[in-house]
Amino acid sequence: MNIIYTLEDISLPAERHVTIGNFDGMHIGHKRLIQDMLAAARAASRPGIVTTFSPHPMEVLARDKAFQRIESDAEKFALMEQIGVETLLVLPFTPEFAAMPPENFIRETLYGQLGMRHLFVGHDWTFGRAAEGDFSLVERMAAELGFSVTRLAPVMIENEIVSSSRIRELVRAGNIRLANAMLERPFTVSGEVVKGFQRGRTIGFPTANLNPGDRLLPRVGGYITYAEVEGRMYGAMTNIGNNPTFGNAHVTVETYILDFDADIYGKTIRLHFVDFLSEERKFDGVDALKSHLRQVERDVRARLGMTVSSF
Repeated sequence: MNIIYTLEDISLPAERHVTIGNFDGMHIGHKRLIQDMLAAARAASRPGIVTTFSPHPMEVLARDKAFQRIESDAEKFALMEQIGVETLLVLPFTPEFAAMPPENFIRETLYGQLGMRHLFVGHDWTFGRAAEGDFSLVERMAAELGFSVTRLAPVMIENEIVSSSRIRELVRAGNIRLANAMLERPFTVSGEVVKGFQRGRTIGFPTANLNPGDRLLPRVGGYITYAEVEGRMYGAMTNIGNNPTFGNAHVTVETYILDFDADIYGKTIRLHFVDFLSEERKFDGVDALKSHLRQVERDVRARLGMTVSSF
């Protein structure tokens, strides 16, 4: 995939099919929008280009709010490449860019500099200064400039409109099953494995402690996961929380990787969340905790179709 970071590197003249958006999460709606644009571009024998922004506009416009992306730029770009995107334009999102009147963005940037002749947008797309631009404005400018526009209808999952904001809500609520349905893949969290308290090792459940940075995390509790380590997938049981039995003061991400025994300190691993498993709770001592973890392991192995180990 060819990634372009400035309009000056766009080869002109060319009449292009274009789609544009933040594409945070690259969910089922995003994929359908991009694939529709690419299919139409092929049918018209025109180049198709996906346009997005970095940083995410909310990271510039709402710095005082706790905005968290669903995935990093690198992860988003990899997902785009997987569905066939050949050319990606990444526009730098700055306060100056955000202040551009929406008419100027359409006329000068998309139509003039990018060569857009058919625009594909999501059902709720807004753009330009103070999000003043909407689909009705696009339609008026399409008639004025002579380009075509296609608006994707809302994509529904379980009677809910799929959106990045809704997926963030679902993840924070621990509703991994529905979030995954909207993403059409497991929600993931990546992080470097760092030294923890190493209590798990003393009770027979050595955990990898992740440093996820400021990534979006599911609610506190236990989860069925897969751990991706150096390209290989392993069943895992993951806890996000404070470990109340031991009285931790901050939230940790700890995962017990099944049938795995290797030193991975300093390595980056990725957790693929399958489903919420249990609320976090305090146990009356280590023995009660160990008994609970043994049962959790049985449940996780059964859900993932793995052989139950002996205890």
